Amino acid sequence: TRYVTIQLRGGRQKIDISRLCYVEVRDHDLIYHTADGEYITKGSMKDAEDVLDGEKFFRCNRCYLVNLNFVESFQGSDVTVNGDVIQVSRSRKKAFLDALNDYMNEVGK
Repeated sequence: TRYVTIQLRGGRQKIDISRLCYVEVRDHDLIYHTADGEYITKGSMKDAEDVLDGEKFFRCNRCYLVNLNFVESFQGSDVTVNGDVIQVSRSRKKAFLDALNDYMNEVGK
C-alpha cells in the first residue's frame, strides 16, 4: 500500500492512496477527499500532482485530480466519483476518456 503524508494544522496525516477518491483545490487549500472523510492542507494542484505522479489519477479540470479507481460513471461532461459529480473540462475530455478506458481495460484483465 502506498501512502501520501500531508501537513495538517497542528500535525500530519497519512492517507492511503487506495482510499483517496479525488483531490480538490480551493483557493490555496488542497482538499483530499477520501473514502474515510476529507483532509485539508495548504498547497497547489501542482503539489498534489507531484505527490501522486505514477498513480492512477487524472486531472479532469483546473480544480480536480481524480482517482480513476473511484469513477462510477461518466455522462456528457460529468464524472461521478464516489457519489460526487465533477465536471470534466472540454479540453481534457478526450484525454480523460482515453485514460479511463485504458484503466478499465487494465483492471478488466
